[in-house]
Amino acid sequence: MLKKIISLLLIIAVSFSVVSCNRENRFVFSELLKRIEKELPDVPVNMEDAFFSDGEWFLFLSMSEENDIIITASEDESNKYLTSVAVSSVNMGLEGQAEQYIKVCEAAADAFIFGIDAKKALESIGFYTENIIFSDEVRFFEEGRFKLSFFNADIGSTLFMEIIY
Repeated sequence: MLKKIISLLLIIAVSFSVVSCNRENRFVFSELLKRIEKELPDVPVNMEDAFFSDGEWFLFLSMSEENDIIITASEDESNKYLTSVAVSSVNMGLEGQAEQYIKVCEAAADAFIFGIDAKKALESIGFYTENIIFSDEVRFFEEGRFKLSFFNADIGSTLFMEIIY
């Protein structure tokens, strides 16, 4: 009888620990790619295609054209957790390119940002303003632990997200 009670208590304890699991707030580059791939299941996002150079991760994605979007990420030196993520695209003048860029930025923001609503943060920076992508506008937004910068020019756009503390 004692074994059954102990087993039952153990099962309950394990069940509660599994129920209380949630995703990590701070994580490494490979986890970022897994989260992006979950948001964009039709886009191949592979760690094997990424490379590390001068303290930053780089991954090219082919959305509208081959290698038209690049994801870069910086990590801290102590535990290799990401401190910033940027999504950049070169304007190739292709139809639908801005929409593809928006999808990747949304997926990266959802993957990287925690503690605040990523979609609202993108709205607050003016990300969804008509014709802002590949324009000459620069926007900044800060809330909670995150600072977002959105740089645009005729040649391309970059969404830069960083943890500020």
